[in-house]
Amino acid sequence: MKKVGLLSAIVLIIIFLLKLFHITDYLTLAVLNTNKLYLQHYVSEHQISALVVYFFSYVLATSLSLPGATILTLAAGFLFGNICCRILIWQYIWCDTGIFCINNRSHPSHVGFPLFFA
Repeated sequence: MKKVGLLSAIVLIIIFLLKLFHITDYLTLAVLNTNKLYLQHYVSEHQISALVVYFFSYVLATSLSLPGATILTLAAGFLFGNICCRILIWQYIWCDTGIFCINNRSHPSHVGFPLFFA
């Protein structure tokens, strides 16, 4: 129970900080269009760090159901290309599914059941 309270507090703090600094206001197509040259230049110069920052931003936005996850998906295709975008999104899906399965398996009511039937 203590873990749930700590996790809830962390999520609330993250949402509060996002609202405080108006981060969700920057997740629009208009802002993406305005900054497209800068973003393309940054990605071409720092491809690995841009991929890592994008991946964790996407995980945060989709995990917390923030408005703008669709814009982040479109931005991945725009910035990294179609193939790289698909790899990033599939990687997120696999990570999310793995965390979900581990979480379900760790629950006491699922002990002893096969993974696929839990």
